[in-house]
Amino acid sequence: MLYEQQDSFSTQIISGYLWALLNTIKRIWSGRKKKEEHINGRTALVARFELEVSKHLNASMQVADYADIFCMTPKHLSATIKYACGQSAKMLIDGAMLNEAKSLLTHTEFTVSEIAFQLGYADHSSFSRFFKRLTNISPGQFRLHPKSGHKKR
Repeated sequence: MLYEQQDSFSTQIISGYLWALLNTIKRIWSGRKKKEEHINGRTALVARFELEVSKHLNASMQVADYADIFCMTPKHLSATIKYACGQSAKMLIDGAMLNEAKSLLTHTEFTVSEIAFQLGYADHSSFSRFFKRLTNISPGQFRLHPKSGHKKR
């Protein structure tokens, strides 16, 4: 009889430990899944942001303009983008603008002023300052030597 009571007690203890273990596993798995959903949501936001940037390259849009599209503050948008991909929203906008400028300089006969206008710059000099700040060479120099003068970001 005493043996049966100990066996029943041992079964209850093992059952309790097993229940606690399964709940811990469930909690960890659930937290992991939420984190993955959160990360996937951020990745989706970055993809949507990059799409919006590519659609509005010639509109001279700032981070605040994109934040309005996504119904969030500029600070939150930039922080979310930076957390997800390691670059600020401004850096992604500038990078897309620079890539488009390089493409136009390399593959078209447009003047630097025409390219500046196409990309939404009011004048050729502000575009040239932007380009030189990111590449260390002027747009005209880039057109002559497209493989040189790339500044690492």
